[in-house]
Amino acid sequence: MLRKVFILGLMLAIMTPIYFLSQVLDSRPLVIQENPPAAEDARKIKALVKRTLRLMEQRDQATLSVTEAELNAVVTFLARGSSRLSGQFRLSKQGLEGIFSIRLEGTPFGEYCNLFFTLLPSGKGLVIDQIELGELKIPGSLALKTAQKGADILLGEQIGSQILGAVEQVAFSQEQMSVTFAPGVQLADLKKRLQARINELRDDYGQFGNLEKIRYYHQQLLEMGPLNSDQEQISLTRFMSPLFRLAEIRSQQASPVTENQAALYALAIYLGSQQFQKFTGNISDLDTRVPKTNKANVVLSNRRDLRLHFLVSSGLKLISDSEMGFTVGEFKELLDSSRGGSGFSFVDLAADRAGLAFAERATRSTESAREFQRIMAQATEEDYFANFSDLEEGLDQQHFAEQYGDIDSEQYKSIVRLIDQRLSTLLLYQ
Repeated sequence: MLRKVFILGLMLAIMTPIYFLSQVLDSRPLVIQENPPAAEDARKIKALVKRTLRLMEQRDQATLSVTEAELNAVVTFLARGSSRLSGQFRLSKQGLEGIFSIRLEGTPFGEYCNLFFTLLPSGKGLVIDQIELGELKIPGSLALKTAQKGADILLGEQIGSQILGAVEQVAFSQEQMSVTFAPGVQLADLKKRLQARINELRDDYGQFGNLEKIRYYHQQLLEMGPLNSDQEQISLTRFMSPLFRLAEIRSQQASPVTENQAALYALAIYLGSQQFQKFTGNISDLDTRVPKTNKANVVLSNRRDLRLHFLVSSGLKLISDSEMGFTVGEFKELLDSSRGGSGFSFVDLAADRAGLAFAERATRSTESAREFQRIMAQATEEDYFANFSDLEEGLDQQHFAEQYGDIDSEQYKSIVRLIDQRLSTLLLYQ
């Protein structure tokens, strides 16, 4: 009898996940992403982010209104950053429909996981009609309760319950969705607590690099400050070569990939953007008694903006992947092509792609990391960054559309291929 129970339990343990996958996965996507992001999409996202940030600072009853076009602009850029994702929102007076497909590989049950849900009007918080995950149909109330409990467990302090409880009303018109937050809910305080908990999880799991090593390399950069004169430009290479020479030495007793990653994070924070500390952890309590570098004078190809593009893209590659990192660069350039911006720049885009390739080469494998260190320890700028001064810059939205159409056009892709081809001839990428 015991043997039969054991065999039956074993069969259930094997068959249950197989049945689940067969129900969840499909052979075709529910939605296909057709249109590439445009400058108008970038503007809509920027406006939505501004409104959301303003709302988070309010302490009275607050309402966030979002249009279908704004929601789909966000999805379009997310799909651009991950070729596996496609999605669409449809807005009506009856509610908001969300349709998403994620492409998977190597499964015998189908290549796509399809999700469909409807958010309904409500005067009592969030209400979701049933969620369809492939062939599985899940009651919306169960899905919300599960998400709430999961967030409470993961984030602690009942934060998941408070986030969902903050929503008082959801209303729809043909043009927009309006989410009203209950009076008395301290959104700013909730945001701070949520960020604090996320920081704790980040520090506990060390997802974005070794903080101790990043602090070490950042301190070395601080002490290189005297290399830089206030009166003259200095190449980014003057900082990178000694840093990766040090990484090469430290890699004799440690992983070269880990050392390179930490050095890249330090560079991205020190000469790119302080915002990377949100991913790595805070390093602001380092020794500030050393002379500071005049960072405005640190350049790449004689330009400060190219240094920023290069290092920020390198940092983005470490926290995401090349697709998403490049999409962030495209987003910025499309935004620049809008009225009041500096214009779309293929030179900036080249610096973005160079930064992504740089981080990829530094962290791809142990062998690649060691070769990277050997070259960068004695590199010149020409070893890792090409001359892109002949590429077009300052294109406004109209001129970009006239000459290149959109970022899926063959004309646009040919420039991207040209950038990649020039990079591939450099010593570091051979």
